[in-house]
Amino acid sequence: MPRSTNTFVAPRYTESTSFKMAVLFTLFLGVSAAVLAYFINQFNTSTLIDRVSVRISADWTSFNDWREMAPLQSIPEVIDGLTQHHRNTFFGYQNEEGEFTYGAISPEGVETMPLEEGLLLMLVTADNIYSTYEFEGAHRFAARFYDLDKGGRVLIARDIEDLLLERRKMQQLGLLTIFLMVAAIAIGFYISTYVAGLTSKISQTAHQIMETGDFSQRIPVKGGGDDLSDLAKVLNDMLAKTEELVGSVRQVSDNIAHDLRTPLTRLRNKLDDLDDRLENIGDSEAHGIVESVMREADHILGTFGALLRIARIESGKKEKDFDRVEMAPLLEDILELYEPVAEAKGLKIESRIENFATWGDADMLFQVFANLMDNANKFTSEGGIIELVCRQESSRVVVEIADQGCGIVDEDKKRVFERFYRGEESRHTAGNGLGLSLVKAVMDLHKASIWIKDNNPGTRFYVSLQLIK
Repeated sequence: MPRSTNTFVAPRYTESTSFKMAVLFTLFLGVSAAVLAYFINQFNTSTLIDRVSVRISADWTSFNDWREMAPLQSIPEVIDGLTQHHRNTFFGYQNEEGEFTYGAISPEGVETMPLEEGLLLMLVTADNIYSTYEFEGAHRFAARFYDLDKGGRVLIARDIEDLLLERRKMQQLGLLTIFLMVAAIAIGFYISTYVAGLTSKISQTAHQIMETGDFSQRIPVKGGGDDLSDLAKVLNDMLAKTEELVGSVRQVSDNIAHDLRTPLTRLRNKLDDLDDRLENIGDSEAHGIVESVMREADHILGTFGALLRIARIESGKKEKDFDRVEMAPLLEDILELYEPVAEAKGLKIESRIENFATWGDADMLFQVFANLMDNANKFTSEGGIIELVCRQESSRVVVEIADQGCGIVDEDKKRVFERFYRGEESRHTAGNGLGLSLVKAVMDLHKASIWIKDNNPGTRFYVSLQLIK
Protein backbone atom coordinates (compact mmCIF):
# COMPACT_ATOMS: atom_id res chain seq x y z
CA MET A 1 0.00 0.00 0.00
CA PRO A 2 1.56 3.34 -0.99
CA ARG A 3 2.27 5.67 1.82
CA SER A 4 0.62 9.05 1.82
CA THR A 5 2.62 12.18 2.48
CA ASN A 6 0.72 13.87 5.26
CA THR A 7 2.53 17.17 5.43
CA PHE A 8 1.18 20.24 7.12
CA VAL A 9 1.17 23.14 4.69
CA ALA A 10 1.49 26.53 6.32
CA PRO A 11 0.15 29.63 4.61
CA ARG A 12 2.36 30.96 1.81
CA TYR A 13 3.40 34.58 1.68
CA THR A 14 4.39 34.89 -2.00
CA GLU A 15 1.98 37.82 -2.41
CA SER A 16 2.96 39.64 0.73
CA THR A 17 2.66 43.40 1.03
CA SER A 18 6.46 43.72 0.91
CA PHE A 19 6.66 41.78 -2.36
CA LYS A 20 3.86 43.85 -3.93
CA MET A 21 5.57 47.05 -2.85
CA ALA A 22 8.85 45.81 -4.38
CA VAL A 23 7.11 45.14 -7.70
CA LEU A 24 5.31 48.50 -7.66
CA PHE A 25 8.56 50.30 -6.79
CA THR A 26 10.34 48.54 -9.67
CA LEU A 27 7.54 49.40 -12.11
CA PHE A 28 7.61 53.02 -10.96
CA LEU A 29 11.37 53.27 -11.50
CA GLY A 30 11.06 51.53 -14.87
CA VAL A 31 8.41 54.00 -16.05
CA SER A 32 10.56 56.84 -14.70
CA ALA A 33 13.55 55.58 -16.71
CA ALA A 34 11.44 55.38 -19.88
CA VAL A 35 10.07 58.91 -19.34
CA LEU A 36 13.60 60.18 -18.68
CA ALA A 37 14.86 58.58 -21.90
CA TYR A 38 12.04 60.17 -23.87
CA PHE A 39 12.64 63.65 -22.45
CA ILE A 40 16.42 63.41 -22.87
CA ASN A 41 15.92 62.63 -26.56
CA GLN A 42 13.34 65.39 -26.98
CA PHE A 43 15.55 67.88 -25.12
CA ASN A 44 18.59 67.05 -27.25
CA THR A 45 16.60 67.35 -30.47
CA SER A 46 14.92 70.62 -29.53
CA THR A 47 18.21 72.05 -28.27
CA LEU A 48 19.90 71.12 -31.54
CA ILE A 49 17.16 72.77 -33.61
CA ASP A 50 17.18 75.91 -31.44
CA ARG A 51 20.97 76.31 -31.70
CA VAL A 52 20.89 75.69 -35.48
CA SER A 53 18.07 78.21 -35.92
CA VAL A 54 19.98 80.80 -33.93
CA ARG A 55 23.12 80.30 -36.02
CA ILE A 56 21.32 80.51 -39.36
CA SER A 57 19.31 83.52 -38.18
CA ALA A 58 22.61 85.19 -37.29
CA ASP A 59 23.94 84.41 -40.80
CA TRP A 60 20.79 85.92 -42.36
CA THR A 61 21.29 89.00 -40.21
CA SER A 62 24.90 89.18 -41.44
CA PHE A 63 23.63 88.90 -45.04
CA ASN A 64 21.25 91.84 -44.60
CA ASP A 65 23.88 93.91 -42.76
CA TRP A 66 26.34 93.37 -45.64
CA ARG A 67 23.77 94.50 -48.17
CA GLU A 68 23.06 97.63 -46.14
CA MET A 69 26.76 98.43 -45.90
CA ALA A 70 27.30 97.81 -49.64
CA PRO A 71 23.95 98.55 -51.31
CA LEU A 72 25.50 98.73 -54.79
CA GLN A 73 26.87 95.17 -54.69
CA SER A 74 24.97 92.42 -56.48
CA ILE A 75 23.73 89.29 -54.73
CA PRO A 76 26.63 87.16 -56.07
CA GLU A 77 29.12 89.75 -54.75
CA VAL A 78 27.46 89.69 -51.32
CA ILE A 79 27.54 85.89 -51.31
CA ASP A 80 31.25 85.85 -52.22
CA GLY A 81 32.07 88.32 -49.49
CA LEU A 82 30.13 86.43 -46.80
CA THR A 83 31.57 83.06 -47.85
CA GLN A 84 35.10 84.36 -47.32
CA HIS A 85 34.27 85.54 -43.80
CA HIS A 86 32.10 82.55 -42.71
CA ARG A 87 34.03 79.36 -43.26
CA ASN A 88 31.29 77.05 -41.90
CA THR A 89 28.39 78.82 -43.62
CA PHE A 90 27.53 78.52 -47.33
CA PHE A 91 25.12 80.58 -49.39
CA GLY A 92 23.21 79.83 -52.57
CA TYR A 93 20.96 81.99 -54.77
CA GLN A 94 17.72 80.78 -56.35
CA ASN A 95 16.13 83.07 -58.96
CA GLU A 96 12.44 83.70 -59.42
CA GLU A 97 12.15 80.76 -61.81
CA GLY A 98 13.48 78.41 -59.07
CA GLU A 99 16.92 77.89 -60.61
CA PHE A 100 20.10 78.04 -58.54
CA THR A 101 22.28 80.44 -60.46
CA TYR A 102 25.03 81.26 -57.99
CA GLY A 103 26.56 80.22 -54.68
CA ALA A 104 28.71 77.63 -52.93
CA ILE A 105 25.87 75.19 -52.26
CA SER A 106 22.47 74.14 -53.60
CA PRO A 107 20.05 71.38 -52.57
CA GLU A 108 19.95 69.94 -56.09
CA GLY A 109 21.19 66.34 -56.02
CA VAL A 110 21.70 66.48 -52.22
CA GLU A 111 19.89 64.21 -49.77
CA THR A 112 17.64 66.36 -47.55
CA MET A 113 15.13 65.84 -44.75
CA PRO A 114 13.07 68.31 -42.71
CA LEU A 115 14.20 69.20 -39.17
CA GLU A 116 11.17 71.44 -38.63
CA GLU A 117 9.02 73.65 -40.82
CA GLY A 118 11.32 75.54 -43.19
CA LEU A 119 14.50 74.00 -41.77
CA LEU A 120 16.29 71.26 -43.74
CA LEU A 121 18.97 68.74 -42.82
CA MET A 122 21.31 68.24 -45.81
CA LEU A 123 23.92 65.51 -46.25
CA VAL A 124 26.64 67.23 -48.28
CA THR A 125 29.79 65.79 -49.82
CA ALA A 126 32.85 67.69 -51.09
CA ASP A 127 31.51 67.43 -54.66
CA ASN A 128 28.54 69.60 -53.74
CA ILE A 129 30.63 72.42 -52.24
CA TYR A 130 31.91 75.00 -54.72
CA SER A 131 34.43 76.83 -52.57
CA THR A 132 37.79 76.46 -50.89
CA TYR A 133 36.12 74.74 -47.90
CA GLU A 134 37.74 71.32 -47.54
CA PHE A 135 36.46 68.29 -45.67
CA GLU A 136 36.49 64.51 -45.97
CA GLY A 137 33.46 62.31 -46.33
CA ALA A 138 29.94 63.68 -45.92
CA HIS A 139 28.98 66.50 -43.60
CA ARG A 140 25.56 67.40 -42.35
CA PHE A 141 24.30 70.92 -42.87
CA ALA A 142 21.23 72.71 -41.61
CA ALA A 143 19.72 74.96 -44.27
CA ARG A 144 16.90 77.50 -44.57
CA PHE A 145 15.50 79.57 -47.47
CA TYR A 146 14.96 83.32 -47.07
CA ASP A 147 12.92 85.36 -49.53
CA LEU A 148 14.50 88.52 -50.99
CA ASP A 149 12.50 91.71 -51.34
CA LYS A 150 13.25 92.04 -55.07
CA GLY A 151 12.46 88.40 -55.88
CA GLY A 152 14.34 85.19 -55.61
CA ARG A 153 15.55 83.37 -52.50
CA VAL A 154 18.77 82.89 -50.59
CA LEU A 155 19.73 79.45 -49.23
CA ILE A 156 21.81 79.65 -46.07
CA ALA A 157 23.44 76.33 -44.99
CA ARG A 158 25.46 75.88 -41.81
CA ASP A 159 27.81 72.96 -41.04
CA ILE A 160 26.45 71.38 -37.84
CA GLU A 161 28.82 68.45 -37.35
CA ASP A 162 30.10 70.05 -34.13
CA LEU A 163 26.52 70.40 -32.78
CA LEU A 164 25.69 66.82 -33.77
CA LEU A 165 28.83 65.62 -31.97
CA GLU A 166 27.72 67.43 -28.81
CA ARG A 167 24.24 65.97 -29.25
CA ARG A 168 25.71 62.47 -29.58
CA LYS A 169 27.71 62.96 -26.38
CA MET A 170 24.61 64.13 -24.57
CA GLN A 171 22.73 61.08 -25.83
CA GLN A 172 25.53 58.81 -24.63
CA LEU A 173 25.44 60.53 -21.25
CA GLY A 174 21.66 60.04 -21.18
CA LEU A 175 22.03 56.36 -22.11
CA LEU A 176 24.63 55.94 -19.36
CA THR A 177 22.24 57.58 -16.87
CA ILE A 178 19.41 55.28 -17.97
CA PHE A 179 21.71 52.25 -17.76
CA LEU A 180 22.66 53.20 -14.21
CA MET A 181 18.97 53.67 -13.38
CA VAL A 182 18.15 50.23 -14.80
CA ALA A 183 21.02 48.74 -12.77
CA ALA A 184 19.71 50.52 -9.67
CA ILE A 185 16.21 49.19 -10.43
CA ALA A 186 17.52 45.62 -10.78
CA ILE A 187 19.56 45.87 -7.57
CA GLY A 188 16.65 47.51 -5.76
CA PHE A 189 14.26 44.78 -6.92
CA TYR A 190 16.69 42.07 -5.82
CA ILE A 191 17.12 43.68 -2.40
CA SER A 192 13.36 44.22 -2.05
CA THR A 193 12.48 40.64 -2.99
CA TYR A 194 15.27 39.32 -0.76
CA VAL A 195 13.96 41.32 2.17
CA ALA A 196 10.36 40.33 1.37
CA GLY A 197 11.35 36.66 0.99
CA LEU A 198 13.27 36.49 4.26
CA THR A 199 10.52 38.43 6.06
CA SER A 200 7.99 35.93 4.69
CA LYS A 201 10.12 33.02 5.93
CA ILE A 202 10.25 34.58 9.39
CA SER A 203 6.46 35.13 9.35
CA GLN A 204 5.81 31.62 8.03
CA THR A 205 8.00 29.99 10.67
CA ALA A 206 6.39 32.05 13.44
CA HIS A 207 2.93 31.11 12.13
CA GLN A 208 3.81 27.42 12.07
CA ILE A 209 5.15 27.59 15.62
CA MET A 210 1.97 29.32 16.79
CA GLU A 211 -0.17 26.73 14.99
CA THR A 212 1.73 23.62 16.11
CA GLY A 213 3.62 24.70 19.26
CA ASP A 214 6.70 23.02 17.76
CA PHE A 215 9.73 25.07 18.81
CA SER A 216 12.11 22.78 16.91
CA GLN A 217 11.40 24.67 13.66
CA ARG A 218 14.00 27.12 12.43
CA ILE A 219 14.08 30.01 9.97
CA PRO A 220 16.02 28.99 6.83
CA VAL A 221 18.98 31.32 6.34
CA LYS A 222 21.40 31.24 3.39
CA GLY A 223 24.58 33.25 3.45
CA GLY A 224 24.47 36.17 5.83
CA GLY A 225 26.14 39.47 6.44
CA ASP A 226 22.95 41.53 6.23
CA ASP A 227 20.76 42.76 9.07
CA LEU A 228 17.81 40.47 8.27
CA SER A 229 19.99 37.35 8.14
CA ASP A 230 21.54 38.35 11.46
CA LEU A 231 18.02 38.86 12.86
CA ALA A 232 16.98 35.43 11.59
CA LYS A 233 20.03 33.84 13.25
CA VAL A 234 19.21 35.60 16.54
CA LEU A 235 15.60 34.38 16.28
CA ASN A 236 16.84 30.84 15.61
CA ASP A 237 19.05 31.04 18.69
CA MET A 238 16.07 32.31 20.68
CA LEU A 239 13.93 29.44 19.37
CA ALA A 240 16.63 26.94 20.32
CA LYS A 241 16.79 28.39 23.83
CA THR A 242 12.99 28.42 24.12
CA GLU A 243 12.84 24.82 22.91
CA GLU A 244 15.42 23.86 25.51
CA LEU A 245 13.53 25.62 28.32
CA VAL A 246 10.14 24.22 27.30
CA GLY A 247 11.68 20.77 26.98
CA SER A 248 13.21 21.13 30.44
CA VAL A 249 9.86 22.08 31.97
CA ARG A 250 8.14 19.17 30.25
CA GLN A 251 10.93 16.82 31.25
CA VAL A 252 10.62 17.87 34.88
CA SER A 253 6.86 17.24 34.91
CA ASP A 254 7.31 13.94 33.07
CA ASN A 255 10.04 12.82 35.47
CA ILE A 256 7.92 13.75 38.47
CA ALA A 257 4.99 11.83 37.04
CA HIS A 258 7.16 8.81 36.32
CA ASP A 259 8.97 8.82 39.69
CA LEU A 260 5.82 9.32 41.79
CA ARG A 261 3.55 6.98 39.91
CA THR A 262 5.04 3.79 41.39
CA PRO A 263 4.93 4.85 45.10
CA LEU A 264 1.44 6.30 44.55
CA THR A 265 0.32 2.99 43.08
CA ARG A 266 1.70 1.17 46.13
CA LEU A 267 -0.06 3.67 48.40
CA ARG A 268 -3.30 3.11 46.47
CA ASN A 269 -2.98 -0.66 46.85
CA LYS A 270 -2.33 -0.36 50.59
CA LEU A 271 -5.34 1.90 50.97
CA ASP A 272 -7.40 -0.69 49.16
CA ASP A 273 -6.21 -3.37 51.61
CA LEU A 274 -6.93 -1.06 54.54
CA ASP A 275 -10.40 -0.36 53.16
CA ASP A 276 -11.15 -4.09 52.99
CA ARG A 277 -10.06 -4.57 56.62
CA LEU A 278 -12.12 -1.62 57.88
CA GLU A 279 -15.14 -2.96 56.02
CA ASN A 280 -14.67 -6.36 57.68
CA ILE A 281 -14.50 -4.91 61.18
CA GLY A 282 -17.49 -2.65 60.50
CA ASP A 283 -15.84 0.75 61.05
CA SER A 284 -17.99 2.72 58.60
CA GLU A 285 -16.56 6.16 59.49
CA ALA A 286 -12.94 5.09 58.85
CA HIS A 287 -14.12 3.20 55.78
CA GLY A 288 -15.59 6.44 54.30
CA ILE A 289 -12.41 8.40 55.02
CA VAL A 290 -10.25 5.76 53.31
CA GLU A 291 -12.51 5.69 50.26
CA SER A 292 -12.23 9.50 49.99
CA VAL A 293 -8.42 9.23 50.15
CA MET A 294 -8.52 6.48 47.53
CA ARG A 295 -10.51 8.71 45.17
CA GLU A 296 -7.92 11.46 45.58
CA ALA A 297 -5.16 8.93 44.89
CA ASP A 298 -7.00 7.76 41.76
CA HIS A 299 -7.28 11.36 40.60
CA ILE A 300 -3.53 11.94 41.10
CA LEU A 301 -2.70 8.66 39.35
CA GLY A 302 -4.95 9.67 36.45
CA THR A 303 -3.13 12.99 36.17
CA PHE A 304 0.28 11.31 36.18
CA GLY A 305 -0.95 8.74 33.66
CA ALA A 306 -2.12 11.51 31.31
CA LEU A 307 1.21 13.30 31.62
CA LEU A 308 3.10 10.13 30.75
CA ARG A 309 0.83 9.45 27.78
CA ILE A 310 1.47 12.98 26.45
CA ALA A 311 5.23 12.49 26.95
CA ARG A 312 5.13 9.21 25.05
CA ILE A 313 3.18 10.82 22.21
CA GLU A 314 5.57 13.76 21.98
CA SER A 315 8.79 11.76 22.11
CA GLY A 316 7.85 8.16 21.31
CA LYS A 317 5.94 7.18 18.19
CA LYS A 318 6.87 8.74 14.91
CA GLU A 319 5.19 9.01 11.55
CA LYS A 320 6.98 5.88 10.35
CA ASP A 321 4.64 3.88 12.61
CA PHE A 322 1.51 5.28 10.91
CA ASP A 323 -0.88 3.28 8.76
CA ARG A 324 -4.08 3.82 6.80
CA VAL A 325 -7.02 4.62 9.08
CA GLU A 326 -10.64 4.34 7.94
CA MET A 327 -12.59 7.06 9.69
CA ALA A 328 -16.13 5.63 9.55
CA PRO A 329 -15.41 2.40 11.54
CA LEU A 330 -13.35 4.36 14.09
CA LEU A 331 -16.08 6.97 14.68
CA GLU A 332 -18.80 4.31 14.80
CA ASP A 333 -16.86 2.65 17.62
CA ILE A 334 -16.86 6.03 19.40
CA LEU A 335 -20.64 6.23 18.96
CA GLU A 336 -21.11 2.69 20.26
CA LEU A 337 -19.02 3.58 23.32
CA TYR A 338 -20.72 6.88 24.20
CA GLU A 339 -24.37 6.41 23.15
CA PRO A 340 -25.24 4.43 26.31
CA VAL A 341 -23.51 7.06 28.47
CA ALA A 342 -25.41 9.86 26.71
CA GLU A 343 -28.74 8.05 27.02
CA ALA A 344 -28.18 7.53 30.73
CA LYS A 345 -27.73 11.29 31.11
CA GLY A 346 -30.74 12.10 28.92
CA LEU A 347 -28.69 13.30 25.94
CA LYS A 348 -29.09 12.63 22.24
CA ILE A 349 -26.24 12.04 19.78
CA GLU A 350 -26.82 13.03 16.13
CA SER A 351 -24.27 11.76 13.63
CA ARG A 352 -23.52 12.20 9.92
CA ILE A 353 -20.51 10.06 9.12
CA GLU A 354 -19.04 9.59 5.65
CA ASN A 355 -16.20 7.15 5.17
CA PHE A 356 -12.83 8.68 4.34
CA ALA A 357 -9.32 7.51 5.03
CA THR A 358 -6.37 9.29 6.60
CA TRP A 359 -2.80 8.39 7.54
CA GLY A 360 -2.05 7.99 11.22
CA ASP A 361 -2.25 5.91 14.38
CA ALA A 362 -5.74 4.50 14.91
CA ASP A 363 -5.39 4.11 18.70
CA MET A 364 -4.24 7.71 19.13
CA LEU A 365 -6.99 9.08 16.91
CA PHE A 366 -9.54 7.00 18.84
CA GLN A 367 -8.24 8.59 22.06
CA VAL A 368 -8.61 12.08 20.51
CA PHE A 369 -12.25 11.63 19.53
CA ALA A 370 -13.02 9.79 22.77
CA ASN A 371 -11.67 12.75 24.77
CA LEU A 372 -13.72 15.22 22.71
CA MET A 373 -16.87 13.11 23.03
CA ASP A 374 -16.25 12.73 26.75
CA ASN A 375 -16.02 16.54 27.09
CA ALA A 376 -19.20 16.99 25.06
CA ASN A 377 -21.01 14.47 27.26
CA LYS A 378 -19.61 16.07 30.43
CA PHE A 379 -20.62 19.67 29.62
CA THR A 380 -23.99 19.12 27.88
CA SER A 381 -26.97 19.39 30.19
CA GLU A 382 -29.84 16.91 30.27
CA GLY A 383 -31.98 17.07 27.13
CA GLY A 384 -29.13 18.51 25.05
CA ILE A 385 -27.82 17.27 21.71
CA ILE A 386 -24.28 16.17 20.79
CA GLU A 387 -23.28 16.24 17.10
CA LEU A 388 -20.68 14.03 15.43
CA VAL A 389 -19.96 14.83 11.77
CA CYS A 390 -17.33 13.46 9.39
CA ARG A 391 -17.05 15.16 5.99
CA GLN A 392 -14.60 16.06 3.25
CA GLU A 393 -13.38 19.60 2.70
CA SER A 394 -11.03 19.98 -0.25
CA SER A 395 -8.11 17.58 0.40
CA ARG A 396 -8.87 17.24 4.13
CA VAL A 397 -11.04 15.03 6.33
CA VAL A 398 -12.91 17.24 8.81
CA VAL A 399 -14.48 15.80 11.96
CA GLU A 400 -16.83 18.03 13.98
CA ILE A 401 -17.91 17.31 17.55
CA ALA A 402 -20.35 19.82 19.01
CA ASP A 403 -22.02 20.09 22.41
CA GLN A 404 -24.69 22.33 23.91
CA GLY A 405 -22.86 23.09 27.12
CA CYS A 406 -21.68 26.31 28.72
CA GLY A 407 -19.27 27.08 25.87
CA ILE A 408 -15.73 28.46 25.99
CA VAL A 409 -15.07 32.19 26.20
CA ASP A 410 -12.79 33.74 23.60
CA GLU A 411 -10.01 34.34 26.13
CA ASP A 412 -9.90 30.61 26.95
CA LYS A 413 -10.03 29.27 23.38
CA LYS A 414 -6.33 29.93 22.85
CA ARG A 415 -5.31 28.32 26.15
CA VAL A 416 -7.52 25.25 26.54
CA PHE A 417 -4.82 23.08 24.92
CA GLU A 418 -2.22 24.06 27.53
CA ARG A 419 -1.36 21.53 30.23
CA PHE A 420 -3.45 21.84 33.41
CA TYR A 421 -5.35 24.86 32.10
CA ARG A 422 -9.03 24.92 33.01
CA GLY A 423 -11.46 27.76 32.30
CA GLU A 424 -13.71 29.24 34.94
CA GLU A 425 -16.78 27.47 33.52
CA SER A 426 -15.16 24.01 33.77
CA ARG A 427 -13.63 24.24 37.24
CA HIS A 428 -16.73 22.80 38.89
CA THR A 429 -16.47 19.59 36.79
CA ALA A 430 -14.13 16.68 37.39
CA GLY A 431 -10.87 16.64 35.44
CA ASN A 432 -7.19 17.51 35.51
CA GLY A 433 -6.85 19.87 32.54
CA LEU A 434 -4.81 17.40 30.48
CA GLY A 435 -7.42 15.92 28.14
CA LEU A 436 -7.17 18.61 25.48
CA SER A 437 -3.38 18.77 25.93
CA LEU A 438 -3.28 15.11 24.95
CA VAL A 439 -5.54 15.87 21.97
CA LYS A 440 -3.20 18.65 20.84
CA ALA A 441 -0.13 16.42 21.20
CA VAL A 442 -1.73 13.78 18.96
CA MET A 443 -2.76 16.44 16.41
CA ASP A 444 0.78 17.81 16.27
CA LEU A 445 2.17 14.33 15.75
CA HIS A 446 -0.26 13.82 12.84
CA LYS A 447 0.50 17.27 11.35
CA ALA A 448 -3.22 17.93 11.74
CA SER A 449 -5.19 20.99 12.83
CA ILE A 450 -7.76 21.51 15.56
CA TRP A 451 -9.74 24.66 16.27
CA ILE A 452 -12.79 25.79 18.22
CA LYS A 453 -15.91 27.77 17.34
CA ASP A 454 -19.05 28.70 19.22
CA ASN A 455 -22.06 26.42 18.77
CA ASN A 456 -24.59 28.82 20.31
CA PRO A 457 -25.03 27.34 22.79
CA GLY A 458 -21.97 25.25 23.50
CA THR A 459 -18.77 24.54 21.67
CA ARG A 460 -17.90 23.00 18.30
CA PHE A 461 -14.49 21.33 17.84
CA TYR A 462 -13.06 20.90 14.34
CA VAL A 463 -10.35 18.32 13.59
CA SER A 464 -8.76 18.49 10.12
CA LEU A 465 -6.73 15.50 8.88
CA GLN A 466 -5.06 14.75 5.56
CA LEU A 467 -7.30 12.90 3.10
CA ILE A 468 -5.84 9.90 1.29
CA LYS A 469 -7.40 7.80 -1.43
